[in-house]
Amino acid sequence: MKNKIIIFLLLIFTSVCNAKYSPLLISQLIDNSKIIGIGEIKNVEGKQISVLFSELIKGKLTNLTVKINQFENWTCASRWTNYKRGQKIFFFLTTEKGVYTILGSGNEGELPIQGKKAYYKSPYGGLDKDSTKYLVYGGELFGYTYNLLDVKNGILEYISNKLSFHKIAKQKNIKNVKIENPFLKRLVWELYTEIY
Repeated sequence: MKNKIIIFLLLIFTSVCNAKYSPLLISQLIDNSKIIGIGEIKNVEGKQISVLFSELIKGKLTNLTVKINQFENWTCASRWTNYKRGQKIFFFLTTEKGVYTILGSGNEGELPIQGKKAYYKSPYGGLDKDSTKYLVYGGELFGYTYNLLDVKNGILEYISNKLSFHKIAKQKNIKNVKIENPFLKRLVWELYTEIY
C-alpha cells in the first residue's frame, strides 16, 4: 500500500511539472530577451534584486542599475543558490510595464559568472549525462562552463546570423559541421535535438 501511495504522489508531481515547465533553449533565451547583459547584484530587496549592469549585449537601458524580480523556486525548478550581493550574472530579461523579469520557468535566464567563466545550467539538471556538477557561489549547478568571451561572441553571432544556425541545426549529419565557438555549438546542438 505504501508503494502505491508513493507512486501515486510521484505521478501527480510529475504531471504538475510537465504541465508547467518546458525548459528554454539558448536560442529561445536570446530570441525572447529584451535585455541581455552582464550585471552584478548590488542589493537583495524582498522579492527583487538591484543589479548594476557593466555590459549590455542586447537591448538598451536608460539607467544601468535596475530592479529585477527574483526567480522564485517552485516544485519543478529552483535557483542553484540564494540571491546574494556580489553575484555576477549573465542575465536574459524580459520586461513588461517597466518590470524586469528573468526568462525561463527553470531559471534558464541566469548564467552565473565566476572569473572569466559563465555557467550554463542544463535544462535537465543532473539527469543530463553530459553535464558536470559545479560549485557556483556556494550552490550546486549541473551544466556546462564557457569562456565569457565565447558566450558574448556567440550571442552576437547568433543574433546576426540566426537563420544560418537554424539551417545548420536541420542537417541530419550535424557532427560534421564545424562551429568553432563552443557556446554556439551548444546552441545548435539544442536546436538539433529539438528537431530530431
